[in-house]
This record gives sequence, C-alpha cells and structure tokens, in this order.
Amino acid sequence: ALARGGDARLAALAALDTRTDGPGLGALVPAGSAPIPTPTRAALRELTGPLADPIVVALADPAPRTRAAALRLLAKLDDARLTPARLAAALADGAPMLADAAARAARRMVQTHPALAGPIAAAVAPLLAEEGGQPWSGRLAAVHRLAGLGQPGIPALGRAAHDRDPMVRAAAVAAL
Repeated sequence: ALARGGDARLAALAALDTRTDGPGLGALVPAGSAPIPTPTRAALRELTGPLADPIVVALADPAPRTRAAALRLLAKLDDARLTPARLAAALADGAPMLADAAARAARRMVQTHPALAGPIAAAVAPLLAEEGGQPWSGRLAAVHRLAGLGQPGIPALGRAAHDRDPMVRAAAVAAL
C-alpha cells in the first residue's frame, strides 16, 4: 500500500501512525499512548523498521497530509534520513499540518538526540529571512520551532525579535 501512493499510501501511513510513543499497527496495537508490553514494542520495531524506505519516498508525495504522516513516522522510527534540512523544508512548505508534523518530529528527534538541536536551529534559521523568504506565517512557524530548541535557537530568535511583522516579533520576544 505504501508503494501504491494516493489513498492507499495515506491509509497505510495512518495505520502506522496510531501511537504517540512510536509506530503502531492500526487495530492490532492499542492507539495513543496506552502501555504495551516490551515484547510487543520489540515486535513493532521489527515489523515497521523495514518500512522506512517507502516512508521516505512518501516525503515527496504531493499531498501535505501524506508528507506530514511520513515526517511523524520517520521520527518515531528514529530514521537518520529525517534530517534537519527535511524538517526545515516541511516548515517552508507553508502547510499548517506539515509545520505541526515538523514540530512534533523535531521534538522527538531532540529528545532522542539532543545534539541535533543545533543543526535543526541552523536549518530553520534561514526561514526567518524577510527578503525573498517566507511569508509572516512561515516565519512565525520557524519562530515556534526555534523556541522549542532551547539555547541553539536563541540567536535566530534574537534576530526575529526585529521582524517587520508584529506577530513574528511578539512570538520571538515571548520565546526569549
């Protein structure tokens, strides 16, 4: 289903994205964050790990909902192909669901690998450029993402505190 694209791909991604703490398997595993036994968690990893390749392909899907699910799942799988540049590209897209998925993925990545906060901040910071850059909503999404990164996001937030848009400025000042 992942390889077919369209609604089939989206349904497969949705089934894999039913848990908040890692990949799921639709109705076969409790959804959300309900506790699951360690052997079940190990089996989930074993079953879903090999699906990472077609999930990476889904990052290029034309549907924002599909790309958002792929971002979330790659973060849950701790796949190294989910890079800071890919997170920044999702933010730059402008689709709110992609920005939300990028934020969730970045949080998970930084929780798992704290050293990624700096590279994520470096990838997101250029989205704050006003000249030829993102509309105010894109810059605001970048500010929110940088705010969640702690110290590595502070230099870019300082620059955003002088943005021409009052919403971006206010969010940057509040984050500082």
